[in-house]
Amino acid sequence: MAPHSVVAGLFLATSNAHLVVIPATTATLHYLYKYNHFKKATLYYDMQRLGRNENYVATFEKIREILLTDPRFEIYVE
Repeated sequence: MAPHSVVAGLFLATSNAHLVVIPATTATLHYLYKYNHFKKATLYYDMQRLGRNENYVATFEKIREILLTDPRFEIYVE
């Protein structure tokens, strides 16, 4: 963020405030990409879609039932 804030400060100091939008937008996109906000947002969206998918919910329920009832998995389930 530091290089972008320096550029934004220079533009403000020279009365070219309208040019602050470019480095500010670039800095924001870099920040969101660097700290995986885009990936997290996409993953959250995908999980929401899966939660509404009837096939996914039915499969999850069947797997849960097998895990809870199969004697081979008793050591893993409390």
